[in-house]
Amino acid sequence: MKNYIGKDFYKLFGISMDANFEEIKAAYRKMAKIYHPDTNKGNKVSEEKFKELNEAYEVLADEKKRKHYNIANGFFAKDASPNNSFQAKAQAKQAYTKEKETVEKKEPAPFSDILEGFWKKEPQKPQSKKGSDITIDVEVTPEEALNGTIKQVNIMYLNSCPKCTNIKDKNCVLCAGTNEVPRQEKVRVKIPQKVRAGTKIRIKNEGNKGKNGGENGDLFLIVQVSKMDKFNYNGLDILYELALTPTEAALGATISIPIKDGNIVMKIPAETSSGQKLKMTGEGIKDQKTGKRGDLIITLKIQMPKKLSQKEKDLYKELAKQRDFNPREKKNA
Repeated sequence: MKNYIGKDFYKLFGISMDANFEEIKAAYRKMAKIYHPDTNKGNKVSEEKFKELNEAYEVLADEKKRKHYNIANGFFAKDASPNNSFQAKAQAKQAYTKEKETVEKKEPAPFSDILEGFWKKEPQKPQSKKGSDITIDVEVTPEEALNGTIKQVNIMYLNSCPKCTNIKDKNCVLCAGTNEVPRQEKVRVKIPQKVRAGTKIRIKNEGNKGKNGGENGDLFLIVQVSKMDKFNYNGLDILYELALTPTEAALGATISIPIKDGNIVMKIPAETSSGQKLKMTGEGIKDQKTGKRGDLIITLKIQMPKKLSQKEKDLYKELAKQRDFNPREKKNA
């Protein structure tokens, strides 16, 4: 056993001789952090100081060793008053000698437990990461946009590669080093009432899965309202522009109009003007909440054929001779 006579470990730690174990441990931790070799690389002075701190803690943290140390160095608590310091030192030397002969190989010094975790870095846990968002278009009819609906959509999710999870392998036949593989899934989504084209609907936590315990991403639906050729919508009304030949406008005609549920046959009256509007009541969009249905409003547009034949031109000339008509002249009141 080492001889610690003449060394003032209390002064080294800056504590009193009455300090308890917790005070000794706290003082050691504070000093050890200052002089630890990891924070003073290459500094021989700090290295020797750190060894001295370990030596002091090894003695003061052990109740039996501390008692012998106090006696040998004449350090006594305030309530102790030995009659003869010389006798005390002699007793201490005898105790050290006896302990040296009987103590077997020392166990690891207690300060090793104190510093554990101070300088040893804990393995870092992988950080949690939120899953990526998914954005898709969802097409609805005007009726569905007005009344709301449930749509089934196909979503392409990204899952962790089962072959090279957390290890990016460029040669992986499944993910080619991206660590992710696609997975298609059908999901039913709710479209609220009265949505407009371009509306962005967020469905929380329906995106790609988070990593390392992170929350899922979100699913965003971009609403696209389907339109048939030449159809527009105004509230519950369906607006349609119908092209007529000059002959149909002059003589009248019966025309089939394609709508979402099939065809509607409509009679065009004779002597119809371009821009004239015709209405078919109750053929528009139905409001499921109120039961009210809009109208089909048709705007007529006369279109001239292109590249008239010579015979057609001659007939139009003959028609012009039959009637003196100028639509640009003001009519008499």
